[in-house]
Amino acid sequence: SEANVRQLTFTCQKVFGVIRTGLKDIPPEFITIFQSIQTSVMNKFQSESAIHKAVGGFLFLRFICPAITAPHAYGLLQSPPNEVTQRQLILIGKVIQNLSNMVMPGDKEDFMKSLNDFFVRNIPRMKQMFVDILALNTNGMAPTEAVEIPEATRVNALCSLWNHIYNCDKKLRAHFAKIGDDGDIALRDSLLASQNELMEHYPKLASRLKPDDKDKKKKQ
Repeated sequence: SEANVRQLTFTCQKVFGVIRTGLKDIPPEFITIFQSIQTSVMNKFQSESAIHKAVGGFLFLRFICPAITAPHAYGLLQSPPNEVTQRQLILIGKVIQNLSNMVMPGDKEDFMKSLNDFFVRNIPRMKQMFVDILALNTNGMAPTEAVEIPEATRVNALCSLWNHIYNCDKKLRAHFAKIGDDGDIALRDSLLASQNELMEHYPKLASRLKPDDKDKKKKQ
C-alpha cells in the first residue's frame, strides 16, 4: 500500500542518513582497503564509476546490508527478530543494496518501482559518499582497538566462509589450473594442496549455530 511505501521510504532514508554520518567512524584498516581497491580498479578500468561500485560492493554487500538483514548473526541482537521485523529488515537491506549500486531499480520488483523518487534523490548522495570515503586519510589515525567478538558470531562467520569455499570448489580448482597454465606451477601446486587438505578435513558444509546452540556453547 501507499502507506507502507511511505514508511519504507522514511526508514530507508533514516538508515542511509546514519550510514553517511558514520563515515568518521570507518576503521583505518577499511580506508587502506578502499585505497587499494581504487588503485586496482583504476589501473584496469580507468573508471571512477567502477571504483565506486567496487567500494560499494565491499562495504555494502559484505558488511552493511548483511548486518541489516541478519543482525543476530553479527552480534547486534541476542536472538533473531520476529518474522514481521525480519521481512522489514530484508526490504530495507534490498533498498540500501540497490542504492549502493547507484542505478535505478527497474521493474524486477513492484515495491522497488514505488521507490523511484527515493533513488533519484539519493543516488547523487551515494556517489558523493564514495568520493568522501576515498578522500579519507589514515594519517594520525590510531589502529582500531581490538574488540571481543561473541563466540557464536565468530563460529557463524567461519561457517559462512567455509561454505563459500566448499560451494566454489570446482571454480577454485579451475582457477588454480589456469594459474599453472600461465606458468606458475609452484603456486598452482601449493594452492591445490591447500584446497585438498581443507576438503579432507572438512568434507561437508558447516552448520551455523542456532540461538539454542549458542546458549549450549556458552555453558561448555
